[in-house]
Amino acid sequence: PGLNGFDVVKNLQSDVAPLIVFTTAYEQYALDAFDVHAVDYILKPIDDERITRAIERAKQRVTSTQSNGSKPSILGAIDAIHHNYQNEALMPIVTPATIIEQKVEPKVVIKDRDEITILKQSEVEWVDAAGDYVCLHAKGQTHIKRSTLKELLTELDETLFKRVHRSTIVNLNFIRKVIPHTKGEFFLQLGEYEKIKVSRNYKDAIKHFLAGE
Repeated sequence: PGLNGFDVVKNLQSDVAPLIVFTTAYEQYALDAFDVHAVDYILKPIDDERITRAIERAKQRVTSTQSNGSKPSILGAIDAIHHNYQNEALMPIVTPATIIEQKVEPKVVIKDRDEITILKQSEVEWVDAAGDYVCLHAKGQTHIKRSTLKELLTELDETLFKRVHRSTIVNLNFIRKVIPHTKGEFFLQLGEYEKIKVSRNYKDAIKHFLAGE
């Protein structure tokens, strides 16, 4: 507790490091640096295929004489990563966003293993929380993104997306029916089958929507 994966490596007592597989939620610098120094890296969400591949690489590394497994070389990679992060923080970012803002539809960027999926916000029907991740439901598919609902709300168009439960966000454009429930709660029917519960704490957002406000 209180340490990340890099800190664990730094605190290993032996000069000869064990074979290490890093898991990451798409930190690009870590992927580039540790592709050389570590056995493997696995991008979250973790799947069986990637775990199997990492294990096979570890087995090959055990019998290989090309890798010294030394702790100093790995620490060098960690220092390089920290240096890159510091440089990036100091570099100004110049973007023509002010020019294209009205022409480009808002998107949600989802990094999943070695792929990047770009969803139009208007296509996202609803979102629910799953631990440190959120599940975005769009066109019959579920896309997983590492984020909290609170963080995601800062990215989404506030005129389209409203939080209706502590673990749920809905796109107002997909609401087809509002079905009363007990104790001031009710359900939203999205599409033909999907029903989303609205808790009492968030019902005002839907009331304003129904009133055209």
